[in-house]
Amino acid sequence: MKKKTEEEFGFHFGRPFYIVSQMCSGRAIKVNGRNLILAKKSNSANMQFFFDQKTRTLKSWQHKERSIDIQSSGRSANL
Repeated sequence: MKKKTEEEFGFHFGRPFYIVSQMCSGRAIKVNGRNLILAKKSNSANMQFFFDQKTRTLKSWQHKERSIDIQSSGRSANL
């Protein structure tokens, strides 16, 4: 069952990953307080995210109690 769920969502559960911009700079998303910003990629916990199988959301490795949310039910460019 676990393998099927991983294939369904495309994430490996419990394994941290980076959300990297496709722009030429190669910057990654970083948690800064309650905001997400683009910054130069580093190995810090505030730049690593993971897929939470229980809630089916993306969470910060540093702030495991918070999930990434898109404002206005997905009709906004703000995360």
